[in-house]
Amino acid sequence: MIGGVYDVVVFGAGYAGFAAAQHLEKQGQRVLVVDRFGAALWESGWAMDNANGKNGSARWLDFMRQLTHGRPESIDEEIDGAIAEVVASEFFTAKKIDVLYYAAPIAVRCRNDLLAAVILTTRSKLLAISAKKWIDATEQGELIALLDPNWVAREPATLTSNLFFQHKNWADNSSGKFECPSLGGSFLQWGPTKWFGERCLSVQTINHSIPMEEAWLRAMQANSAGRWSGPC
Repeated sequence: MIGGVYDVVVFGAGYAGFAAAQHLEKQGQRVLVVDRFGAALWESGWAMDNANGKNGSARWLDFMRQLTHGRPESIDEEIDGAIAEVVASEFFTAKKIDVLYYAAPIAVRCRNDLLAAVILTTRSKLLAISAKKWIDATEQGELIALLDPNWVAREPATLTSNLFFQHKNWADNSSGKFECPSLGGSFLQWGPTKWFGERCLSVQTINHSIPMEEAWLRAMQANSAGRWSGPC
């Protein structure tokens, strides 16, 4: 049950928020994780970015072993987003970490220039939560923006969109990556995923003035029948 004064409230249930919750739980802290959406580790699940970053820390390797059911030879494979969400959810349950999904901060209460409480809007009601410490692990700085109206989130250096295609009998198993000058020096990457019959066209844009929908069209025009035809 959500309530009381938490040691730490973490905003954001993505990888940054999940890592913070893991670290705090190990220290014996009472933690609440708040996210405006309804999934943990959304980068792998909802955003379907299954790339596995390289990290030699013991905690990351343990997480990857859980994702691969303890198979060391599979640790370097792509991340299964659905399994990642399940592993994170099981961790929250096992460690008795409170999680509040579909909740977004809309106001703050300060005492002696310190943040004392945050007002959340949920699907059913407004809710006030209190904590000794706060962590903003959201991409947009949801909590920071309430504390400092002049704060502006940084623009990302690149934007990546993944398009997935299904076919029972692909002509080949080719893959490739090349620059796309018509997209301002952006990159396209095409290749198989870990799922049978699936291919992914990854579009990484640098010029944010180009709508992602237009980038998709140019990327697919550059790829004829699953074979690279050269820079677009």
